[in-house]
Amino acid sequence: MTGLAVVFAAVTAVALTGCTLETVTYTASQTSVAVTPTPTPAVPKEVKLTQIPAVVVTETPTPSVTETPTAIPTETPTLTPSLTPTPTVDPDADLRVIGTKSEAANISRIRLINATGKDIVRMDVRSDDMENYPENTYVSSAAPFAGGETAVFYYDANDAEKLGAQTGSKPVYRVRLIFADGDEVVIHMFPFGKTDEARLCVDSDTGVGYLIYKAPGAAEETNTAETEIEILKRQTGAYDTPVPTAEPDNPGTRDRGDDGDDNGRDTPSDRDNDDN
Repeated sequence: MTGLAVVFAAVTAVALTGCTLETVTYTASQTSVAVTPTPTPAVPKEVKLTQIPAVVVTETPTPSVTETPTAIPTETPTLTPSLTPTPTVDPDADLRVIGTKSEAANISRIRLINATGKDIVRMDVRSDDMENYPENTYVSSAAPFAGGETAVFYYDANDAEKLGAQTGSKPVYRVRLIFADGDEVVIHMFPFGKTDEARLCVDSDTGVGYLIYKAPGAAEETNTAETEIEILKRQTGAYDTPVPTAEPDNPGTRDRGDDGDDNGRDTPSDRDNDDN
């Protein structure tokens, strides 16, 4: 404090000197000591704190990583383009049709080439089980089968098959051709059902009719000229050697003529009986 006098009290000190106890008396002087006051630190004013609103920290969620599956390579199929089926073209569509076109049972279809060099004005068919040629003919003088022409021939074998069933034999067919010049030939063992195409021919030396055709799966063509010449020799009595009278797959089938005399040739009397 300012002007504060410090009074020291008399202190009695006992001094121990040797073995004598001495009593010493101190008189304290009163001295005024100027004391500089220590400044009182200023008390800071009360600071009003403005309450800061609590900050809500929203945790941003870490986006979950969706694992992309590893694509397993698959073989891409080769796409075959859809093709419009090509319609089947009948190579015989523009050819002349002889007979009645049909796909019914027992209808024989064969492509015929007239390689005789003559116009055919009548064509008749019968089996060996029939006594005569049918009255109907497949071509006529009004619409001849011209030399060099190709036609598709449809033959209805129902009647022949019925007769064959009655006799227990497989029908063997012959075809009679009459030409514009009046000549005629008979082709024996006509191969209905055994080939798709045949050439009608006439031998220039003997005048006999014969066929050239190729059976399915055969390596070579079949030429019936030799067989037809043998039949002609038998008919004319040129020799007495028996004539081939059966197809290879029909042993025992007789190759009869229309008059039933087994000569295999249509005689004028035969044709008269046939009402040509």
